[in-house]
Amino acid sequence: MSDAPTSPSAAGESSWRWVIIGLIFFGTLINMIDRQTISVLGPVIRHDLGLTNTQYGTIGSAFLLPMPFQCGCGAQSLTASEIA
Repeated sequence: MSDAPTSPSAAGESSWRWVIIGLIFFGTLINMIDRQTISVLGPVIRHDLGLTNTQYGTIGSAFLLPMPFQCGCGAQSLTASEIA
């Protein structure tokens, strides 16, 4: 028996799923690049704004701390979809 979609609406749904997955992928990619840029430019940012290491560490933590939680949510949703 074939697993191919039998109606045009099912084929349209399938292509939209890949578009959404692609948008999520590129959004996550840009988010990670942005976070790494802040780390790489740390010395320049500290010098320009006159920040101490402690102040810059607070700013860096604010940007980098949520990253594991974002990745964890994606893993949880994949696990939940496999169980359901």
